[in-house]
Amino acid sequence: AEYMGSYGLVGQKRASHSSVILEDKNEVVHISLNLPELRNAFNPKVINELAQSFKEASTLKKARCVILTGKGKAFSSGADLRWMQEMVDFSKEDNLKDAQGLFDAIYTIWQCPLPVIARVNGDAFGGGIGLISACDIAFSVTHCQFAFSECKLGLIPAVISPFVISKIGRGAASRYFLTAERFGVNEAKRFGLIQESYDTEAQLDACIEKKKKKKKSTLR
Repeated sequence: AEYMGSYGLVGQKRASHSSVILEDKNEVVHISLNLPELRNAFNPKVINELAQSFKEASTLKKARCVILTGKGKAFSSGADLRWMQEMVDFSKEDNLKDAQGLFDAIYTIWQCPLPVIARVNGDAFGGGIGLISACDIAFSVTHCQFAFSECKLGLIPAVISPFVISKIGRGAASRYFLTAERFGVNEAKRFGLIQESYDTEAQLDACIEKKKKKKKSTLR
């Protein structure tokens, strides 16, 4: 059954066991991937909750922007390997349905009417980079590592490719899609995946807070 978000009251959040947490704090909507033990890997449940969270955020009349982040040490490691292993036995139709669901969730971020800031608190691999690419702005900590690691499994980053190529360009995408090389924040900033980076999460949050106050009048 499709997950329907229960969030509705300003200042409250969905149940703590939820895979995605939505909080409304002083006109800023915080959406957090909440599977730190799995490095915020996603599966159909997470994908559905993420899409629903952004749809809910879009309806909050006082909201001025959305901040997307991950709980724990990673932003997102991309697709859950257990889910990917299960998909081996899926029919073509089921695989297409799952791929469409992921695309729709990322597109929901992409076309969100509110500015979306990626708060990249740790490593992002595969689909996690797709989430960042769908955001308008991305700030990170300096120790982050990035990679399209799925190609080591014989997969290409097909579903996320429109968002990633639009963000970092065809040249960079071709290289990292094909090689699965890891790259750091400096490289990510060079081709536009990340805009600014900070040594600690405290500095990262201070930066985001400053940006919110500075641009409050223009956020909506």
